[in-house]
Amino acid sequence: GDIAADDAAINTTYVASEVNDINSLQPYLKIGSEIIGIGAMTTDGVTIGFNGCTRGMFGTTAQNHSNDTLIQPCHYFYPSTVLPQATRGLYYYLQTLFNAAGIDDSFLDLTGWESEISARLSLFNDVERLITEPTNINKLIGELQRDCGFFTWFDETDKKIKLKAVRPEIGGYTIDENKNLIAGKTSHSIESNERISEVWSSYGVKNQVESLDNNENYSQIYVKLSDGANPFKYGQRLLYQFKSPWIQNEFQVKRAAGRILNRYDDNTRFINFSLDYSFNVRMGDVFRLAYSGFTDATGQAAELTWQIISLDRIDNEIKIKAQEFYISGNYGVWADNTIPNYSNSTDEQRKKYTYWNRNTWG
Repeated sequence: GDIAADDAAINTTYVASEVNDINSLQPYLKIGSEIIGIGAMTTDGVTIGFNGCTRGMFGTTAQNHSNDTLIQPCHYFYPSTVLPQATRGLYYYLQTLFNAAGIDDSFLDLTGWESEISARLSLFNDVERLITEPTNINKLIGELQRDCGFFTWFDETDKKIKLKAVRPEIGGYTIDENKNLIAGKTSHSIESNERISEVWSSYGVKNQVESLDNNENYSQIYVKLSDGANPFKYGQRLLYQFKSPWIQNEFQVKRAAGRILNRYDDNTRFINFSLDYSFNVRMGDVFRLAYSGFTDATGQAAELTWQIISLDRIDNEIKIKAQEFYISGNYGVWADNTIPNYSNSTDEQRKKYTYWNRNTWG
């Protein structure tokens, strides 16, 4: 039947397959261009009754709706109040999305996710998003990875989907060009198409039903420039713009833009090489390699940090593509009391840890 803009009770035709999409955790409907909150739901097997409805939510306006108008159940990604603190927010969103894609929890590194999110991504636990129309799951996961600053991959050894924040990577193992790389199978390149000198981030959605691709539907725009924007460095402006329907505040957008610039404000180095099949490497690994194709100011092979982004085991070798893993700035791990002072530390410890000194170096 027709619905008036001030009706708090709505009766609809019963569609069995849709009933499970509407529950106390997801009590939102879209009718036309209006979002409606549900207070209670009843059904007699013929009709569904929605009672105690709140009209015109999420920036929309209460409207009249005519008979036979379709109703879309919505999904609201909002930090749950019924889950333990450690498994709310970002953890819960990702688990929900992967499960909805048919991926069972046994293939998710949930323990690792909890640890990484708690340590490095907790600022983004209160991002939120209302899904008002059918949306590809990979699109939603991609948005979260971009906006919150992390990446996921499938670990072929553990058979689980792993998660890691975009962050400095300290340590890792070393691969030796002369001892480990199979001769004649190494190539390298430097690419500038991923370089970014400034980020423009739109956030704060005004109306969840209107286009999320329209800048006018966002209340804020945050702009951040990197050292790469200096005309004396590259002499080229490379702008990256994104609109986030998830980000809620200035702290989040600053962190998101900063991570993007720290990761992509310089040209990107890539290397392709092969290792013996017995070498213990995994997708996503971060390692050090001094490769003669990339030299320092003295002409020596520069030892760089790399991350494996592609790995194929073929016959008796492992074919690898790696991307230079750099984060702008100087970073180190704060050492515990078991680490000796700088003069007594090993080379590996000096590369990994930060040392505090009162007045003189030593």
